[in-house]
Amino acid sequence: MNKERIRDATESDFEKLLIGRRVVAIAGDTIELDNGVIVTVEDAADCCAWFNGEIDGIAPDLTENIITAVKIGDNEPSDSYLEAWSIHVLAVDKTLFRVDIEGTESSGYYCHSINLTVKTKKENGQ
Repeated sequence: MNKERIRDATESDFEKLLIGRRVVAIAGDTIELDNGVIVTVEDAADCCAWFNGEIDGIAPDLTENIITAVKIGDNEPSDSYLEAWSIHVLAVDKTLFRVDIEGTESSGYYCHSINLTVKTKKENGQ
């Protein structure tokens, strides 16, 4: 499998990976898609900045829907010094799951979001 790390993941990164795909399974912080791609949500930390991510709000019929959109929503941070938001993964008429993100950029020089590890099958089947 090929492996790529996306640092400081954005709404656009989720859109490129997920739209038009179907979720096969979610286990912990890992999302498996119908094209064999495996996406893992990873916490990020660099110096005094950090962000944590957690998959939550999983729909019971998750695997029966095609992902049609990815939208950002605000969350209430657990501390007034932190920032928080969610990445909502949507089918035509509902939210399939969300990735809740919380943390701080601190000075703004270091990390700005969670990281994603993306594993894909090699073209030659290895």
